[in-house]
Amino acid sequence: VAFFWLVLGYVQQGRELKLSSQALSTQAEELRASVAQQIELVKATNRTLENYENSLDPLLQLRFIEVFEAFNECEAVERHRFSVVNSGAYCEKVEVRVGGEVESLVAVFSSLVVNAEVELNIDDVLIENELLSIRFSYFKANGKSGVQEFEVRKNWDEGWWVAVNKKINS
Repeated sequence: VAFFWLVLGYVQQGRELKLSSQALSTQAEELRASVAQQIELVKATNRTLENYENSLDPLLQLRFIEVFEAFNECEAVERHRFSVVNSGAYCEKVEVRVGGEVESLVAVFSSLVVNAEVELNIDDVLIENELLSIRFSYFKANGKSGVQEFEVRKNWDEGWWVAVNKKINS
């Protein structure tokens, strides 16, 4: 009889171990599913943060207005007048630089508010048929810095005109 109870206990313990093993497997599967959901939640949160960050970018538009002769410190200069409009978010401490490898600072704006238009004058740097970079660096409302760049090329066709193309950062 004692041997019978020993065998019965052994069989009962085996069943309980099998049930415990199945329960642990089920919990592990639920944990894997939970981790997968958390990963998707993190991805969605990151996309939301990225979209928010992008919403803080200004959307600068640069438009050529005219070329004319002006006087700067008693000497004649060829002045190129542009219009700058920010149709995106507010930005501040805006610096405008022109050039390629060597850049020179041509303007500073304390801020560019949404939909406001400011005038940008650039003297004696645009040469016919040469590509020139105009780079705007700024701080966004969240304090992070940003840059937007334009390429301009001056041409003659029964009058001066300047082609303006915005460079898209990837």
